[in-house]
Formats: sequence, C-alpha cells, structure tokens
Amino acid sequence: MRWVTVPPALFYLFCQADYDTIIRIRAVMRGPRWLPPSEKVFGMREFLEQFTQSTDFMPHGYCLVWDPALLWLHVGSDIGTGLAYFLIAGVLFSLVAKRRDLPFFWMFLLFGAFILACGVTHFFAAWTIYVPSYWGEGVVKAGTALISIATALFLIPLLPKLLTLPNLSRSLEENRRLNRELEHQVDTLQKSEERFRSLIEASYDAIVIANCQGEILSVNRAAEKMFGYREKELEGKSLATLMPERYQERHFVGMKNFVATGVSHYLGKMFAFEGLRKDGSEFPLELNISSWVSAGEVNFGGVIRDVTERACLEKETINAQQRFKTLVDSMDGLVYVADFETHELLFVNRYGREIWGEIAGQICWQVLQAGQTGPCSFCTNNRLLDGAGSPTGVYVWEFQNTVNNQWYECRDQAIEWTGGRYVRLEIATNITARKRADQEKADLETQIRTTQKMEAIGTLAGGIAHDFNNILVPIIAYTDMVMATEVPGSANWQNLQEVYKAANRAKELVKQILTFSREREHEICPVQIVPVVKESLKLLKASLPSTIEITQRLEAEGVTILADPTQIHQIVMNLCTNAYHAMREQGGVMEVTLSQAAIGPGDSLDRRLLPGSYLVLSVSDTGPGMDQATMERIFDPYFTTRKHGEGTGLGLAVVLGIVKKYGGNIRVYSEPGQGASFQVYFPVLGKAEEGLSSILSTAPVTGDERLLLVDDEPQIVDSMQKMLEFHGYHVTTKTSSVEALEVFRLASEGFDLVITDQTMPYLTGDQLVLELKKIRPDIPVILCTGFSNTLDEIKAKALGIDAFLMKPVLRKELVETIRTVLDKMRVKGI
Repeated sequence: MRWVTVPPALFYLFCQADYDTIIRIRAVMRGPRWLPPSEKVFGMREFLEQFTQSTDFMPHGYCLVWDPALLWLHVGSDIGTGLAYFLIAGVLFSLVAKRRDLPFFWMFLLFGAFILACGVTHFFAAWTIYVPSYWGEGVVKAGTALISIATALFLIPLLPKLLTLPNLSRSLEENRRLNRELEHQVDTLQKSEERFRSLIEASYDAIVIANCQGEILSVNRAAEKMFGYREKELEGKSLATLMPERYQERHFVGMKNFVATGVSHYLGKMFAFEGLRKDGSEFPLELNISSWVSAGEVNFGGVIRDVTERACLEKETINAQQRFKTLVDSMDGLVYVADFETHELLFVNRYGREIWGEIAGQICWQVLQAGQTGPCSFCTNNRLLDGAGSPTGVYVWEFQNTVNNQWYECRDQAIEWTGGRYVRLEIATNITARKRADQEKADLETQIRTTQKMEAIGTLAGGIAHDFNNILVPIIAYTDMVMATEVPGSANWQNLQEVYKAANRAKELVKQILTFSREREHEICPVQIVPVVKESLKLLKASLPSTIEITQRLEAEGVTILADPTQIHQIVMNLCTNAYHAMREQGGVMEVTLSQAAIGPGDSLDRRLLPGSYLVLSVSDTGPGMDQATMERIFDPYFTTRKHGEGTGLGLAVVLGIVKKYGGNIRVYSEPGQGASFQVYFPVLGKAEEGLSSILSTAPVTGDERLLLVDDEPQIVDSMQKMLEFHGYHVTTKTSSVEALEVFRLASEGFDLVITDQTMPYLTGDQLVLELKKIRPDIPVILCTGFSNTLDEIKAKALGIDAFLMKPVLRKELVETIRTVLDKMRVKGI
C-alpha cells in the first residue's frame, strides 16, 4: 500500500469540501482507479439514501476511502459481532424464562439487555459506514450507555453476594457426592432390610407381625414351621387363628383396650401362653410382645418360643452341671469359690471336702487355715480386681497350709458368678513333693559347694603336708641314729625316745592331712587301736574347754583289728567332737571306753553284725540327748542339728561308712535329757606286738653297696647320707637331678642302687628315672616323696621303679627296703 503525505491546509480543505470535491481530490492523488462510484455505476450510497434519510455529513466510508477490503472488513466484523450479541442475549432471555429459580435472575435479564444494546450499536456502526445516520447511532449508543451504567451500578453491590455463590465444578462434585451418598444410603437401606429380613427368617423363634386390628401382616419361617401354616395362608387373618379358643376373648378385649388407651401390661414382658397349630394341637410357648408406629399406624410384633424342648434342655443343663462337678471333683487339687466381701465359700470340690469336710457356706479363713482370727494376711482378693473393679487375670502364688502342712501352688482369679458379681476362684495344686525336690536340689548345690571348698582346702593341705614331711625326715633320721649310739634305758636314750615318738606322731598327723586332702589312699593293715585312741584323746584334750571332763577306760591292750590308723583317729575325733558340741553350753562328762564283746547268732543290733569277737569303742556324753526322729536321721549325709555354718552334717555319715567298710557297725542309745552313747563295733583280728618298741628293738640291717642319693633339700640329703653310711653303705649325694644324671651317665656301673626324690626342679624324680633307665635299664631305683598329686605306687611300678616310699621314711623302713631291692636284684643275677 502506498501512503501519501497531505499538508495540514490541504487536509482542512479536504474536510470542508463537499462530497464530490473530496472524491475528485482523492482520485487525482491516487490515480484514475479511485474515481467516485457515481462515475462508474449506480452507487450503493444513492440506494441507501433513498432507503432512509441521513444527515448532510459524509458517511464513515469516506474515512475508509471507500476501499472495498476495508469496507467489508468493518462491515463484516460489526454485523458478525452484532449477530453474536443478539444470539447471546437470546440465550440469556431463554435461560431466565425456563429457569426462574436461578439466583439473581434479573441480573441475567439486565445482562441480556446490555448485550442486545451492544449488538444494535454494532449494526449501526456498519450502517453509518454508508449512511450518515449519526443521530440514530447516537441514540442507540446513549441507550447502550444507560443500560451499561445500570448494569454496572447493580453489579457492584451484588459482587459480594456473587462471590458467595458456589463454584460450578464444586457444585457439580457436591451434587455427584450427594448422589453417591444417596445411592449408598439406598443400598444400605436395602441391605439392612435384607439383613433384617434374613435375621427374622433365620431366627429360631417364631416372629409374627400384626396391625392394630389384630390382622397378621407377616410371619417368618420359624412361625410357619411352628404353627404349620404357610405365610400366605396367614396374611390378613386374625391373631386368634394361632391361639386356642379359650384365649381369644381375652385377646380381643386386650387389643381393644390398647387401641383405646395405648397401655397394655403384656407389652415388653415374657409370659407363658398356649399356641394352636394348624392340625389343632396345642403346645406351650413363651410370648414377648412389642409395639411400634410405622406410617402413622400401630403395629405389633410377637416373638414366640416353643418351650416343649425346655425340659430336654433343662435335663441337658443338669447333665452338664453334673459333668462339670465330676470333672472338678476328679482334679487332684483344691478348687473352691469364695465371696469377695463375706469370704463365704460358695463351692468346694471333693478334694477340699475330703481334707476340710463339708465347708461350703462357711468362712474360708476360718476353715481352710488354722489359728486365724480374721482374713488371712496373704489373702489375694485385692490383687484380683483393679481400681475399676475389673478382673486383673490369674495370680499365681505358693503357701503352706496350716491344717495339713502341705505346700500348694495357687492360681487365683476373679470370675463372674450368679447375679453378675465377681467372686474368687482358687485352684490349688499340692506341690509338697516338688518343694521337697527343690530343697534336695538346694541341699545338693550346698553339698557341691562344700565339696569344692573341701577340695580347695585339701589341695592346700597337701602342699603343707609335703613341706612338713621334708622337715620330719632329718628329725627322725638324726634322732634314730643318735638313739642307736645310746645305751637303752639311759636318760639320753629315754629323752631321744620321746623325741622319736613325737616325730612319729607328727608323721601320722601328716598321713591324716594327706588322707584329708585325698592325695593318699588308705592303707588297711593290722593295727592296735589302744595307742591310736590314746593319741587322739591327748590331741582332743588340748582343744576342749575345762567345762568338759574326759574319762577313759581302755581295756583292750594288744587287741588288733584290720584298719587304717588314720581313719581310726578320724572316727574317734568325730565322735568326741559331736559329744563336745552336745555339752558345750552346759558342760558335762565325756566317757571313752574300749572293750571286747562277743556277738552270738542270737544277738541282734539295729544294724546286723556277723557272729564273732568285736572290739567296742564307746563314746558317751551327758548332753540333752536326742528324740527318736533325730536318731533316725543322724547318719544321713548333710543332716545336722547344729546352727548354720557350725557343721557339714558329714561326720557321722563318714564314720558309719568307714566302720561298715571294716565289717563293723554302730549302735546308738539316747533319750531326751539322758545324753547319748555311740558304740562302734570292729571285728577283732587278734593280738600283735607292734609299735615303737618293736621298731627300736629290731636288729639293724647293713650293707656295703654303692648308692646314688638325689634330693633337692640339703638337710634331707645330709641326714639320709649319714643314716645310710651308719648302716655301711657307700653313698654319693646330689642336690640337683640334672647333676645326678650327668654323674650317672659318666659312671653308670659305679652304682648299685639309686634313691631319688620326686619333686625337684628342672627334672622330676619320674623323669630322672626314665633317663637313668635309658642309660642302664637294670639299675634298681627307690623313689621317695613327701607328696605328689601326679605319682603313686602303681604309676611308679609302671615306670620301672622298684620301691615307692612316703616321707618321712623311718630308718628301719628305709634300710629294709634297700636290702629287699638289692637282694631281689641279686637273686635275678643282676
């Protein structure tokens, strides 16, 4: 498009010129093709001017320079817009006409008028392009303006109300939700009705529904079965159809009174009645009548139960109760029910009745316990209900009944009893045997702990015994050698004899310690019991208080029995210690006697003995004595009448075990307040001349062989060397087992016998023997030890050791053993 610049003066002239002049001016400026339509064909303007009168002003088409494209663009747009406005206005008017319930519907009419005016304005805009009807256009615009202003004025105060209107999508969603809810409620109602109907139909009881005239509306299947009618047969018939004739008059009167007053004493109550079946038979029933209002009318419903089977049910109930009673009565435990408030026994099973008698109805703490003046302090009532009065569950506890002294495990709980009240149910099982087993277990654990303690003490005692033996060796050796040089009976000889006796007593004491520590087997041999008893009483007197007087009467000198002297000492000490404990508070007399007794075939003791001669050791006291029950248990292991920590209860059990091993037995005499007497029977072996005098009077054994003596204690080596040289032997000594091995390795043929200790550093006695045997297998060996927990006589022989001696070794014992071993080698030709 080509634009032409027009000067202001020319533009003013253009605006003041008439129509023809303007057309010509434009034609000159734009070319011949822009001549006015009047010069081409019959023009549209002339046609429109003839159609209506217009002003003398030029139409808007001149502003558009009558460009056809511009003309139709503006005309088409205005006409299209106007038509659309008319259509919108028509739709709004139609909507209001059909939906008068719309909120603010008059605003829809006002909007329609406004949009309609706007459409007219657009039509006039198209009209004035060709026809200058500016007055008409102005009137239309003025009307449009008035309508627009009115719409705005009404709309502004209406805006807050419009904002409160619900959102359309939200309204639609709410509408859908309400529809779904309605459908759900309808479905629920249908299902509820179906369930109600199903419930009625499934009811075991007959249900009959009737109106206020007494006409039957419906019945369930149970009613059909009960009366023999089909539902269709009963619909609309009178309720009197289902009852005997004798009740019908009363029924009609009752219905009439209820309709008149609205009151009936039959409603809501269960009462007995008679029913009439279709076949004319009558049957007893229970009837419960209720009423309700539905659709403004009163309806009645009757729930009917046939009680013909009640007798069977009652019989079954009685049987069930009997079974329950049988079950509870067969339980091996107490079952009872007691009231929380009054403690009255409401039920007691057979177990309880057999022990406590027929106590139902009595107060529990008065009959189930002894010596109670009120509710038991251990009563569990306050544990079975919480603060709100609800059951707390089962409470388990134990107690010892004071009537029969039996232990029971009780399971108490609150249960609902008749009348809806809570009562205490207790099921008590006798656990006396279990308690006894628990006590035995506890005793066994105590025994184990005691045993472990004794083992620990024994280990310690074994170590002490080893060191003590090493001390005794030089004492006994030197005393023995010096005594051999003195004149028997001289003062020095007698003094040395007392030293020798004391050393031998110490030796026996070490044996007792080793026996106690269980590191030395008991050696049963012929033994005179009188010296052992005397030595034991000497030891005992030093430890007893002056309030205990000891008297002794030993009449069995020279009588020999087969026993271990250490165990005899243990028997005497245990019996005397028990007698002391019985008299330590009040003091008294302890009498110890030894005598011989003969047991014939006709004699009998509490514990049987074979006929023969017996040595009887009797220990008596003047203490408080024992009753029969205590006497029956005194030999039970771990039974003791002393306070806790004062005894293990093993003394008499050990004594009985030792005596029975020797073929003897024990007899006990005691009465309360009369003291006690224990008589121990030992089978007599015969008479023998043993003891220290026998040892000292034995002729010494001599020799001239070459001996290798090995011990890590220099004192022991020196004393034994002198003792052996005293008997003529040639002795080479070493205090180191390693040095002794080297000496033997260099001159193994220079020794006839080796004497070695067991416990030595670097190389123990048994290890040294093995090395010596590798060098010279035929070398005889004697092993001496004060204590060893790894080597005994049996193991020593297995290693090739010819003799096994326990320190301290007496001179006579040692030289005789040396001579025996060497002579045995000589007989073998070695």
